[in-house]
Amino acid sequence: MENRQALGLTPAELKAPPGAPVSGAALLTERETRELLKLKPEQLAKALELGLLEGIPAGRQRLITLASVVECLRDPARLDPIRDEELITPGEAGKLLGLGPRELAVLVEADLLIPTLGDGGPRFRRGDVRALLADPPLELEALRGRRQPGSRRRGKAGDASAPAHRRQETASWAAAADGRRAAGDAAPMTDPSREAGAVLATAGAPLDTASAGPTADKTDLVYVPAGKGRPVRLDRFQLEAERLLAQGMNVLVSAPTGSGKSLIAERLVERARAEGVGLIYTGPIKALINQKFRDLCRIHGHEQVGIITGDVVIRENAPVLVMTTEIFRNMAVGHPESLQGYGYLVLDEVHYLDSDRGAAWEESIIFAPPHLQILALSATVANAGEIAAWIESVTGRPTRVVLESRRPVPLSIHYAGPSGRITDLDRALAELEEPVRGRRWGGRDRDRGRADHVAVVRRVARRGWLPCLYFVFSRMGCEEKARELSLAMDFLRDDERDQVLALLEERETEVLRGSGSYRLLRECLVRGVGFHHAGMLPQAKEIVEELYEAGLVKVLYCTETFAVGVNFPVKAAIFDGVRKFDGQGFRPLTALEFHQMAGRAGRRGIDREGHAVLLLSTHDQEGVRDFARLRPEPVMSRLELRPNTVLNLIATRSPEEIEAVLTRSLKVFQANQAGKIHEERAAAARRRLEELKPLLCERPGTMACPAVRAPWEEEARHLEEKLRELEEMDSPRARRLRRQTEERLTQVRSRLAEAEPIPHTPEQLARCQEHLGEYRQLEAELKRHEKRARRGQRVAEELLRQFYSWKKRLEELQFIAGDQLLPRGVFAREIHVEEIAVTELYFSGFFHRAREEEICALLACLAFDGKEQGDTMPRKPSGPVRQALGIVARYAENFHRGFYAPAYDWARERDFVAILHDYSFSEGDLINAFRRTIDLLRQVRRAVGPDPIKEKIDQCMRRMDRPPVTVELE
Repeated sequence: MENRQALGLTPAELKAPPGAPVSGAALLTERETRELLKLKPEQLAKALELGLLEGIPAGRQRLITLASVVECLRDPARLDPIRDEELITPGEAGKLLGLGPRELAVLVEADLLIPTLGDGGPRFRRGDVRALLADPPLELEALRGRRQPGSRRRGKAGDASAPAHRRQETASWAAAADGRRAAGDAAPMTDPSREAGAVLATAGAPLDTASAGPTADKTDLVYVPAGKGRPVRLDRFQLEAERLLAQGMNVLVSAPTGSGKSLIAERLVERARAEGVGLIYTGPIKALINQKFRDLCRIHGHEQVGIITGDVVIRENAPVLVMTTEIFRNMAVGHPESLQGYGYLVLDEVHYLDSDRGAAWEESIIFAPPHLQILALSATVANAGEIAAWIESVTGRPTRVVLESRRPVPLSIHYAGPSGRITDLDRALAELEEPVRGRRWGGRDRDRGRADHVAVVRRVARRGWLPCLYFVFSRMGCEEKARELSLAMDFLRDDERDQVLALLEERETEVLRGSGSYRLLRECLVRGVGFHHAGMLPQAKEIVEELYEAGLVKVLYCTETFAVGVNFPVKAAIFDGVRKFDGQGFRPLTALEFHQMAGRAGRRGIDREGHAVLLLSTHDQEGVRDFARLRPEPVMSRLELRPNTVLNLIATRSPEEIEAVLTRSLKVFQANQAGKIHEERAAAARRRLEELKPLLCERPGTMACPAVRAPWEEEARHLEEKLRELEEMDSPRARRLRRQTEERLTQVRSRLAEAEPIPHTPEQLARCQEHLGEYRQLEAELKRHEKRARRGQRVAEELLRQFYSWKKRLEELQFIAGDQLLPRGVFAREIHVEEIAVTELYFSGFFHRAREEEICALLACLAFDGKEQGDTMPRKPSGPVRQALGIVARYAENFHRGFYAPAYDWARERDFVAILHDYSFSEGDLINAFRRTIDLLRQVRRAVGPDPIKEKIDQCMRRMDRPPVTVELE
C-alpha cells in the first residue's frame, strides 16, 4: 500500500507481471528510490552500474526512472545480486540461519561460511548466508538439530553483559578464521588463473557443472591443478557463470583483473570437448593468443588445439581454435560457413569494444552465427548490463551478466610526491605545491617535480613490496630507468645471479648478442632488474618473462601491454605518472586503464593486500584523480565501416538484411537507449506544460502574451520619452544618440506589431509573469529532449550513409555493379589491410611482373603501422615498382616509405643484425612488421584463387618467415 501510494500506481499496476506498462510520476530521486527499495546508497550505486535501475544525470545526483523501480518491486529477486554483497554481523547471520555463536564457529571452521575480518569486526556476505539457506548442507541441518527448541539468549554476542562462556563461544570462530588464514600464508594456495591442466572436482569426482549453481558449497567445489600445486576453492561468480552457460545462455563476466575470469573459459573448453562441439577462443594480442595456445596444447594435446593469427596458421580445423579477434571477425563476416562445427565463442577482453580496434569486437558479435554461444570476459566496466542487453538483442539468445566487483586480494592505493615519500593523495598534492613556488628537488626527474624512481623503489623494497611492476609509458623510459636502477641497486644473491647467468648462456643467440637493447637488458637482469616492451626481440621478452616467473626479476619496468599479454601477479605496481600519450596528446589515465595495470598487484593466496603507487609531478596536478574512488567508465561503440565490411555484406546479404544488420550495432543500440531516457524526460516536460496551460494566457510565450509584451511596451515608452528629450538638443552627440534611439524604437515597434495583444486583467498578467519563466524553460527542454530522443535514428541513418557512400565509391572503382561483386570486389573481400590499394596492385599486374623482394618490400610499407622514419625508396625504382608507387599514392591511406629498404634487405635474406645496425627501427618493430607482411601475403594468396601466382606468393612468404621472425609455438 505504501509503495503504491508513493508511486501513484493502481493496485493492478503494482501486481502486474514484469514488463507491463506503468503510469504515475516518471522520475524519482535517489532518496525516494532507496526508501522504496530499502537499499543503501552504495547498493543503489551498484544497481545503477549494473543496469538494474535506469538513472538520469541531474546535477550532483541522478533521477531514477519509475519503470525500472516498479520492475524491481514486481520482481524482488532482481536486486538479489546487490543485496547479496551486503556484509552483515554474526548476530544477523545467526538469526537468519537459526544458529548461535557456537554453531556459527563450526560453520566457519568447516569453510561453509567464510567471514571478512575488518576494522568493524567480523562480517558475512548476506549472499553466502542466503546460499546456505537455499541449499542447506548436512552440517547445517545437524547444527540446527543440536539447538534446543525455545532456548533463549541472555546477552548479545560480544556484549560485556553476556556471560563469559558465551563471549568465548562467539569469539572462537573468528580465531579459527585467523588460524586458517595464517596457515594459508604459510602454505599459499595456487592462483587458478596461472595454472594449466586444471580440472574441477567435487568430493574427488568430476564436477557436473549443469547442477553446480551459485548456492553450491565452496568447500566441495575446488580447482585441482593438473599434477602440481594445492587445490583452490572456486569463487561463487565462477560457479554462477558456469551455471548460466549450462542453461544455454550467453554470459558476460565483468570482474577485476586477476580475479580468475580465465578459469571460466578453461572450464568451458572442458564442457565443449565433453559435448563433442568445437570452441573458439579469441583475444586482443598475439602474445596472449600464443600463450593460450601453448597452455591448451599442454592440457588437451596438440592434435586437439589449433591457432590462427594471420601470420601463423596451425591446425585450422582443430576442435579448439585460438585466434585474434580480428581473425574471427574476418571469418564471421566473410566465411561464416567455416564456423559450423563450433558451438562456443569466448571473447576475451571484450572491453576492447571501446578502443581503436573496437570495431573488430563489435563486428564479431554482430556477424557471429546464431548457433554460437558466447562467453564474453571483461574488466570491470560501468555499463556491463547495457553491453549484455545489446548482445542479447543481436544474437537473440538470453544473455546474463555475472559481476564480481571484489578483488581476490584487496588493493591499497598510494601516491608519491616530489620527495619520493609514499603517502596518501592529500599529502602528495600538498608536496606538489612546493616546486610550484620555486623549490627544486634536484636531479633531472625532480626538476619537473617528479619523484626519483630509484628513491621510490628503495622505499617499496624496504616495505617488503617486491616483486613489483613499474609502468612507464614509453619504451625508451623503460630501458633508461632500468639501467639507472641496476646501477644503484642489486636485488640478487650470488646463487640467484648464477641461475640468471646460466639461463642467459643457454638462451643467447647470435641475434640477441647483436642487439644493443639486449646487451643493456643482460646487464640489468644480473642485478634483478628487467624491462619489457613491444620494441624488444620476442626471444628477449621470453627470457624476461621466464626469469620473472622464477622470482629472479624483482623490479620490472614495462609498458601497459604487459598487463594484457602476461599474467604474472606481483606485490606492488608503480606508475611513473597519471597521464599517458594516446597518439594525439597527453591525457589522464582512465579508471579502466589504471585497474587493468594495478590488477596485477596482489598475489592470490600469498599477499594479504596488493599495493599501487602513483608518482605525481607538477604536470599532473590538473589531471590527478583519486583512483580509489574513481568509477569505471562505460564502454562505448567505436564502429566505423570499412570497404572490406561493405563488400562482404553485399556478397552475403540482401539490401534489406544489410540495413537490419547495421541498425543492430552497439552504436545504434546505445543511442536508442539514451533516446528512451530523453523520451521519458520529454514526456515529463509535456505533462508539466499541460499543467501550466490553465495558469497562462491563450498564447503563452508569444508577443500576444501580456507577460511577454509588458517589457517590450515598457521599453517602447522609455525610448519615446528619451527621443523627445533628444529632439530638444542640437549637437553632434545628441544627433548620434537620436539616430540610435530611433533605430532601436523601430525594432521594438516591429516586435510589438507581430501580434495583437490579448485582453487581460492584472491578475492574469501576474500569473503569466509568475509562470512564464518555467514555461519557457520547459519548452526549451522539450525541444532538446525530442531532438536527442531521435539520436538513435540519426546514428542508424549515418551508418547507412557510410555504407552507401562506400558502395558508390566501390562502384566507381569497378569493385561492384549494383548488388553484385565484380572480380576486383571478389579479390578485395579477402584483404583486410589497404584492401583497395592491394587489389589495384594485383589487377595492374604488379605481383606478376615485380621481383619477389620488391613485392615483400612494397607490402611491408603498407602493413607497417609504426612511426614514419624517413624515405628509403630506391632512387631509380624498377618499372613495376614505379607503377606501384603511383597506385599506392592514389589509393593507399598509409604507406610508410621509410620501411621499404629494411624489408627489401630482409627479403633478400640479409642478416637480421646487419639490418638492425643499418636502420633506426627497433628489433621488435622490425619483427612485428615482417610478421604483418606475412599476414598480408597470406591474404593475397587466398584472394588470387587458382592463379599460378600462388607459387610466387609462397616463395615471398618463405623469404620473410625465417628466424628470428619465425614464430615457434611447437
